[in-house]
Amino acid sequence: MIAARTDAIETRVQLLFEYLHMTQGTNYDWRDVDIKFTPCIPTDDLMMAQIISQLNGKLSIHTGLSQLSFVDNPDNEIQQLKKESQADTVGHTLLNSAGNGGEPS
Repeated sequence: MIAARTDAIETRVQLLFEYLHMTQGTNYDWRDVDIKFTPCIPTDDLMMAQIISQLNGKLSIHTGLSQLSFVDNPDNEIQQLKKESQADTVGHTLLNSAGNGGEPS
């Protein structure tokens, strides 16, 4: 069913580009259009998060994040997590050194 819809969309894009070529003289290649079909299937992110949590250590972070509907790019999410973790470490070190009279712990 998804393949049939993708084919229908590809055919529409191809016909649209042919129409634009005939009417406006433009020369677009329909094969340059990347079609991503996302079915509108409701997801239960709470249940998926609980499953991921229970599989802690048995599932990669990338795979777990890719299962959540609101995470479009797991690689970017992992990079952002690393940046935030590094910033938290720096902040924690600064707070500890300030609490010890300016000397790092």
